[in-house]
Amino acid sequence: MQSALRPEVREFFERYERAGRELDLEAVTSSFADTFLSLDATSAHTLTPHALISALPKRKALFERIGSDGMELGDIEETPLDDGHTLVRTSWTLRIPGGSLRRQIALSSTFLLRRQEGAWRIVVYLNHQDMGKVLGS
Repeated sequence: MQSALRPEVREFFERYERAGRELDLEAVTSSFADTFLSLDATSAHTLTPHALISALPKRKALFERIGSDGMELGDIEETPLDDGHTLVRTSWTLRIPGGSLRRQIALSSTFLLRRQEGAWRIVVYLNHQDMGKVLGS
């Protein structure tokens, strides 16, 4: 059952968005559990934050190739599952400076967060689309 978005969950995603925009590797790393599941339309992988960090330069180059400087957080919907887990659906817009509104690319992701040591951590990260196809790579 979906409920009102808790301020602490909104703050988590605002920090996560800012960390991605500023390439704050420590903040990105601390957003994830020591091991997490990453899924998209075609694959599923268990990853560590270190493995994710090593892939960020490739993602940045892919974004730059299409004229994007990153993603901007849009809608957030939260469904608490129990005291330690919450499911969060998000929408993102790929920022394309100077681009027409028709060229803006909308993306959606779902996250399963787990409270660990008093903080939320991503344990499942699901991209609902094949990023390679969306970005034309």
